[in-house]
Amino acid sequence: MTDELPPDNQQFEQVLTRLDALMKRGQSASTGDIPVLTDIYQGNDAQQLAQAINDLPLAGEATDDVAKPSHAELVESLMADLAPLIEDAVEIAVQHQLAELELSLRAKLQVEIKQALRERLLPIPDNT
Repeated sequence: MTDELPPDNQQFEQVLTRLDALMKRGQSASTGDIPVLTDIYQGNDAQQLAQAINDLPLAGEATDDVAKPSHAELVESLMADLAPLIEDAVEIAVQHQLAELELSLRAKLQVEIKQALRERLLPIPDNT
């Protein structure tokens, strides 16, 4: 290989060479500049990320710049989110109640109609 590899690829190649040597067990590889796979990267990105993670508030920890919503706001938000489900449940409950009322009303009307018909068909008593 006459082309120069970028530093990351050189390190990767060194790790692969060491792994190959360890797999063969008959060869020994120099452990000079070969990076260990468990080394922690300490670049700028990692330091910035670590600082950002440390700056995050813990779960349940209130921060000064973020206002905690009131109970009423939480209830309103929940009701708005659940509105379609609530409407469907109410519609189903109303349909069940109407079906029960229809059955009882139907039975009551049948009795009243039969009674009215019976009264019309019975002869009127003659009081003479």
